[in-house]
Amino acid sequence: MKKFLTKIAAFTLLTTALFLIPFFYFPNLMYQNSILAELPDKHKMLAQSTSPKIIFIGGSNVSMGLNSEKIADTYHLPVVNTSIALWLGLKFMVNDVKPYIKKGDIVVISGEYNCYDESLNEAGFEGYEALLTVVFNIFPPGKSYIDNKQWIHLAKFIPHYVISAIRYSLLNNDSERLTVESAKKEFNKYGDLYTHWKQPKIPFKPEEKCMGNEKLNPDVIPLLKKFNNYVLSKGATLVLIPPPMQDSSYQNQYYVINKIESQLKNSGLPFIAKTSRYELNDKYFNDLGYHLTKAGVDIRTDLVIEDLSKVITAAKTRK
Repeated sequence: MKKFLTKIAAFTLLTTALFLIPFFYFPNLMYQNSILAELPDKHKMLAQSTSPKIIFIGGSNVSMGLNSEKIADTYHLPVVNTSIALWLGLKFMVNDVKPYIKKGDIVVISGEYNCYDESLNEAGFEGYEALLTVVFNIFPPGKSYIDNKQWIHLAKFIPHYVISAIRYSLLNNDSERLTVESAKKEFNKYGDLYTHWKQPKIPFKPEEKCMGNEKLNPDVIPLLKKFNNYVLSKGATLVLIPPPMQDSSYQNQYYVINKIESQLKNSGLPFIAKTSRYELNDKYFNDLGYHLTKAGVDIRTDLVIEDLSKVITAAKTRK
């Protein structure tokens, strides 16, 4: 019996090792050669920008939906759009920006509603498979931002991550490797992903209608409060602004959006605009209920400039 258990243990260790070797040593080119590879460059933008500066945090609604140059020109302040995609999860996004927050900075979070809705998609808060690629292949120090609960959540993505990592590595396709450079060229010097501005719209379906039993993630508000305290301790200012959303999708998701808005209003957090203010006509969206066309980007940018005006004036007064 002892020999049998020893063999079972040895077999388990061997299969685990064989499984984990590609996890640590095979880069997942499917994600590494994508816009995720821009993260270290966004860190450089943050490190090189003087303070006070404006920092934007969010998913693709922010990376694809702002004209940061116009905001910089309006307020004569450096602007860094740190956003890439919702894949990273709101939890990682805020922790990733912390080292770069300085006195006088204005930190703006505009997270998708997926970040708050536990029943819709908990990964909007904790992160997706792509976050594994970031912390193992693109930005290894990011592993320190992930707590035990988040590792448990990410564990379910490991099997697919390993399989795709092996697949893309064995293909050894040079064209796949070169896409990382083309991906980086999609961002401008402010961190905006702008190449879609001149591309034709892609038909898409609005977000599905709420069932009426959606639940909010109880971990989101405590995280945001903790982050707000950190920002204040640095002599900086945090504000939360709703993401833009296609009118049809907004109406379908109104039940949960209303719950999110009420929770934010009652939290004491600096939530400075109504969600309905960023509910825009369907014609201003490209391929998803959060992705704006260039005309939509212009409208959203003007709304953000207007909403930030009082915040920035107050911040300048405190200097």
